[in-house]
Amino acid sequence: MIIKKIGSFPKGVKASIAFFLSSLVTKGIAFITTPIFTRLLTAEEFGQVSLYYTWYQLFGIIAMFCLCYLETTIINGMWQKHLLSMLPAAMDTLSEKERRVMELYYLDWTQRTEAEVGRVLGISQQAIHKTRVRAIEKLRKFYENQGC
Repeated sequence: MIIKKIGSFPKGVKASIAFFLSSLVTKGIAFITTPIFTRLLTAEEFGQVSLYYTWYQLFGIIAMFCLCYLETTIINGMWQKHLLSMLPAAMDTLSEKERRVMELYYLDWTQRTEAEVGRVLGISQQAIHKTRVRAIEKLRKFYENQGC
């Protein structure tokens, strides 16, 4: 019953629970073995082992966070690549004017404002804004229809 509840938790919560339980087991083992180590090792050697163990735990925590970040980054990168691969088909749904506005506003390296795009195309900033909003809505509908 508890396992079914945990199965419905988000991935981050599951990872936190797993980390907590493994830390609990590790601390328990360390607590149980401390009397054995204190009899076998000198105080200096025991201090070195404790220091090593502390660094090991710190690196484990850092590695866990890095792996979670790396996984998220990889998934986001794959998703962005998928969306970008569909961009030519999405742009085909736009009129010539909408496509030109989107290219000048978003895809041009100069990072133009709506007013600058309007000057290039010879139309007002308000018309550029309306065209851009209409094009964004068309692109949003295209991606929704594709299941994105």
